[in-house]
Amino acid sequence: MERVLQAPVSAAREVNVHNVHQSKGSPGLMDVKGTLICQGDVERADVFIYYVKVDGAEWVRIESSIAQRTVHSPTAGKKYTVMSQNGTPCAPGEYIGVAEGYLTVDGKTTKNYQNGFGPRSTVTC
Repeated sequence: MERVLQAPVSAAREVNVHNVHQSKGSPGLMDVKGTLICQGDVERADVFIYYVKVDGAEWVRIESSIAQRTVHSPTAGKKYTVMSQNGTPCAPGEYIGVAEGYLTVDGKTTKNYQNGFGPRSTVTC
């Protein structure tokens, strides 16, 4: 699911969060990937990506999955990959990937008003 995250009028950022899954490169571990695309005069984009375990009506953030990617002077329209930490042991269940972040425009850093969310994913290990 794509979300356009709010920023100053002169800039925008779009994050597409993919499904949480068992890592193909490191079987037995989990990860989530997303893509970041900036538009406008962005000096810096900071993205935090992680996943939450869905436990009934509660979402439990998996702290070991949190990763930050900083892109200085992102090229407008270019896709940048954002990956969670893949050191989290695989645990079966339902998960949702989440991306949140900040943009720096004209020397001012602002929090985006809306997080990006991936699809609800069933992980089997």
